[in-house]
Amino acid sequence: MAALLCSAARAAGRSQARARAGAASSSSLLSSSSSSSSLSSSLSPSLSTKSKPRGAGPRPATALLLGCVSYCDDVLRIWDGMRSRLAERGVDLDFATFNSYDRLVDALVRGHVDVAWNGPLAHVRAQRRLPTCASLGMRDVDRDFESVVVAHERFAPGEPSDLRTALLGKRVVAGAHDSPQAYVLPVQFAAEAGVALSSLHVTRYDCDVGKHGDTAAGEELVLRHVRARGAHDVVGFVSRMMLDRCSFRDELAVVARFPPFDHCQFDAHPNVPRRDRDAFAAALMDMDKDRDVADRVVMDMEGIRRSWAGAREHGYEAMRRATAGEDAAARFPLPLHEVGRHPFASLQVLDAVAT
Repeated sequence: MAALLCSAARAAGRSQARARAGAASSSSLLSSSSSSSSLSSSLSPSLSTKSKPRGAGPRPATALLLGCVSYCDDVLRIWDGMRSRLAERGVDLDFATFNSYDRLVDALVRGHVDVAWNGPLAHVRAQRRLPTCASLGMRDVDRDFESVVVAHERFAPGEPSDLRTALLGKRVVAGAHDSPQAYVLPVQFAAEAGVALSSLHVTRYDCDVGKHGDTAAGEELVLRHVRARGAHDVVGFVSRMMLDRCSFRDELAVVARFPPFDHCQFDAHPNVPRRDRDAFAAALMDMDKDRDVADRVVMDMEGIRRSWAGAREHGYEAMRRATAGEDAAARFPLPLHEVGRHPFASLQVLDAVAT
């Protein structure tokens, strides 16, 4: 879904591109969508077109430095495109990429970047360390994001059930320990629904740790695991987005749904002048997929359905509860759970492809 995830749409595009290059189709998890190569080829001529600033809002007094996590090959193309689109609207923007959200949050707190494109876990940690940081906006797909419990379709009831019923006596497969959608929030929601965590045997795929599930590699392995095991007592935690784009979707079924939450958010350092924050937010909201083909190319690459959306906070309350026990001052917080320190009946941590 950002750095949403390595948005499933973009992951699908890379999968399709590999298939066209001759990769075996059986190795591809995600079903076809627009390829990164076709998007980038249409991006280049569109973004080179000169046009006058649109005057979407107040012009910033200084150039803004945005920080984002490098979670897939498209990141540079996305933010080169965003820089061009915002420049047309009078916003002077540059960007720096980071290898992990912890580093990005630390850079924002220390004032090394003006704005951070944060996932939900990073957003909450940034606010905890820097309570005066300002939220500037998100994508429409970041609102009411959903994760689900999946099982092999042979062992699924006709309709999704409540979480306690769906998880009773089950072996759970989950994504990376820092994935909001495939581990952190599903565990929190399960506990709040009355599920006895001490009854669960959990297998966790700690892939691309530090990127907070953005690559979706852990979720891909969860889906493969549930499909390969095909057992009545195995269920997985994944985002609805990844499930819907799974090439073997018809072999899986949703057995329970988690409450919705919000995903990514732009966070600004409090030293960024209000005028500059407003200019950045106004330029985002002025982007229009129907009016401008160059806007559409970049917004499609970012996984946006229709438009950017304004900032809001209520969708992060569950994440705040899930991380309430963290050291607020820690630059690099410990994992929520580790082998030897967890609330489950057992915890197995893997990073290899399921068989």
